[in-house]
Amino acid sequence: MKTRISILQGICASLILMAYFLPWIQISFLDKGASFSVVDAVMKLTGMVSDAADMSNSLFKIDLSEVRSYSYLFYLVLIAAFVNVIVQWLRNSPRTAFYFNLIPFSLCVAMIVAAVKYDINIFEVTGIGFAMALFASTISLFVAWTVIGRNYDSRYQCYMKVLSYCVLASVIMYIIIKLIPERRFLDMIDSEGDIKTMASIAVVCGLFMLFFMLHLPFLVYGWIVVMVASTEEDKSLNTKEESAETIDTAQKEIQRYSCPQCGRMMDDGWKVCPYCGHNSEEEKMQEQENDNLRYAPPGYKKDL
Repeated sequence: MKTRISILQGICASLILMAYFLPWIQISFLDKGASFSVVDAVMKLTGMVSDAADMSNSLFKIDLSEVRSYSYLFYLVLIAAFVNVIVQWLRNSPRTAFYFNLIPFSLCVAMIVAAVKYDINIFEVTGIGFAMALFASTISLFVAWTVIGRNYDSRYQCYMKVLSYCVLASVIMYIIIKLIPERRFLDMIDSEGDIKTMASIAVVCGLFMLFFMLHLPFLVYGWIVVMVASTEEDKSLNTKEESAETIDTAQKEIQRYSCPQCGRMMDDGWKVCPYCGHNSEEEKMQEQENDNLRYAPPGYKKDL
């Protein structure tokens, strides 16, 4: 049976896939407008790279076939969106939803940052596809981390701890890189081999920091959800314990102070009920005597 969360994630994944085919960028020039979707952009980019590779092979005798192969990686964005739709409708997987929908969210944020940097009104150059992708991916990401935070103790404790250490390492690496002057890096390079080695290390470190720094705002939100959920759970447990103690106390008081015959409350020291005259000790003695007579010899009862 699908839950509301899984249905919501399925809807968000479907909206993101639809958004890739709708206009993301709208450009007006000389009273003429043009719009581009993510699908259009991917196809144009791969086509441009392919044409550049063919031109280089024919004019400059430079083999760019490897670059052409890498250009097809742009289609992974569309494949990831399609796979995410299938996964979210079949089963609820918050981590899968987070990582797949982090791609459109990052694209939208990158466009917003670029628009702010170049003083462009983002609402004038973006279309319905951009708005739909931003809305659906934002909801999906925060819903996913709400589920992760609320199920921290049962399923995601190790995941969140390891992720926290990686994010902390990324922040420390970023601070170290910013503190070291650029000339210091250049002094460390002595040969062409060192340049390639440093470039490889820089690429690896950059990808590591970029990947885990993207987790930072959502990880902080996840830990807030963990703290709120644990507080609510503690309050619920305390309320249940107080209710159980109240019920036990009430039951003990009823059994201890109520008259077994009329049910009215009596003090602990009272032997005879002042309301109905019931004597608990006489009743106990009578019951004990009846038990004794039950197992006495027949002749003993006749003598009595």
